[in-house]
Amino acid sequence: MRHWNRYVTQDELRPAIARYAGVGDESIVVGNGADEMIDLVQRIYLERGDAVVDCPPSFEMYSILATVNAARVVEIPRRDDFAIDVGAIERAVERDKPKLIFVANPSNPDGTCASRPVVERLLALPAVIILDEAYAEFGGKSVASLAGEIENLVVFRTLSKAWGLAGIRLGFMVANEKVVDLAMRIKPPYNVNAVTQKIALGALREGKSAMLSSVGKTVAQREWLGASLSRLP
Repeated sequence: MRHWNRYVTQDELRPAIARYAGVGDESIVVGNGADEMIDLVQRIYLERGDAVVDCPPSFEMYSILATVNAARVVEIPRRDDFAIDVGAIERAVERDKPKLIFVANPSNPDGTCASRPVVERLLALPAVIILDEAYAEFGGKSVASLAGEIENLVVFRTLSKAWGLAGIRLGFMVANEKVVDLAMRIKPPYNVNAVTQKIALGALREGKSAMLSSVGKTVAQREWLGASLSRLP
């Protein structure tokens, strides 16, 4: 990392992220923010006119990049309690034959996580399930460890939220070796610059305890605010 005039690989970064995510190095693809990972997965799987499922309210880049990649966006809104409408997704799969299903988990804006039975119902569908765990640290749950074993599961993570490093643009996906191999073939070879890698490595090595402390305070404030609001008439 000392030689700023050299192109940089991800030989140090991928293992560091894999250790943090609790998976093997071979399950990790690192990108210029999770946005790049969204685009990469769509370019791997989609052909013109293919359908993708989005579950609004959600992250707008799922549908924006699907449109850029000439796909059809099938919206399956969340229920009034923000839970995923699994039945409606199942009917959409039968009707529209989507190749990709995007689910923010924990959900943004309400922060709820899909239960394990819901995730299992989604994984039983004939589509690739993409669980966006951008806020996983705040939800306390992750299925990233399953992604290396399940061929139709891809998990997105980021250093933008709990780590407070949105400006360095560092996201990654966890997937099985087949998907990782395809992604590594088509992604730009030097997509994560040396400055970003240096900052990310420093954070992962020295900043985890500070990050977890900040997350704990935020979750406590969230619980206090929720309880306080519930007492209002």
